[in-house]
Amino acid sequence: MSSMRRGRPRWRSTVEERILIEEVEHFLSGGLAADLLAIGVPVPAWAWLGFLAHTPEDELEVRAEAVFTMGPADAASLLWQGAVALLVQEIVDTSKQSGCTVGDLQRALMVELEARPGRGALTVDPGTGRFIQEVCSVLVHCRDGGDR
Repeated sequence: MSSMRRGRPRWRSTVEERILIEEVEHFLSGGLAADLLAIGVPVPAWAWLGFLAHTPEDELEVRAEAVFTMGPADAASLLWQGAVALLVQEIVDTSKQSGCTVGDLQRALMVELEARPGRGALTVDPGTGRFIQEVCSVLVHCRDGGDR
């Protein structure tokens, strides 16, 4: 019988659990997309959304510039890098125009695109055009006063 079944907590985590925790923390700090890009792995739309929604507010523009200047492995990566650079600028501009903070806009992205059931369009690769459209639709709602 495992220690969990007897109701006692396990005091030591396995290597796999620690790796999983580190990966989740990395995703939640917005770093996963850049890491995948750096090693030449195609970055899925949900990881780019994580970049936009979870990168610390005060680091978003600097990290976006770093991602945009990373050497792409292929044309698709270059399209995604450009899309994300455009969207970061849209987030910053929307923040200035609406009076919402960048953090407020990031929370709106999390609620509307990451967490809301039925928004599965971003769980599969929607392509850069659809991705930009989805993100911008949330930003327009915020710009029009929907999140104030």
